[in-house]
Amino acid sequence: MKLLDIIKLKEFLPYFFIGGFTTLIDWSVFWCSLNRLHLNYGEALICAFVMASLFHFSANKWITFKCATKQLGSQYSVYIFVSLMSLMISLLCMTVFIKLIFLPKMIARIITTFLMLIPNYLTHKYITFNKNIFIQS
Repeated sequence: MKLLDIIKLKEFLPYFFIGGFTTLIDWSVFWCSLNRLHLNYGEALICAFVMASLFHFSANKWITFKCATKQLGSQYSVYIFVSLMSLMISLLCMTVFIKLIFLPKMIARIITTFLMLIPNYLTHKYITFNKNIFIQS
């Protein structure tokens, strides 16, 4: 099965634009956490993740994937689990970029965001917002 067969453009385009706005939230909170709150990059990443995830879940649930399930608690639990796995992979990537490749923290965050775009889309599409898993109202 080809990647383009798996990715539906009518879903991926809204996901991409919502992701763009989510990324602005993420990068802004990350930068402020580093430079204004003087947190380390791991703490800054977690703060940014929490703020961006709240918007990301809601927008993708109703706009991108049009998932009308009433099982909000169960679905949000799955979203948190999938997102935490993504956060762990992102933290690992950033650690490699910062500690081994010596990239600046913000550059490491930007590269990590782009690396995670397709895997995040696919996991949310096939797990978090899967209409076969969560009964639609």
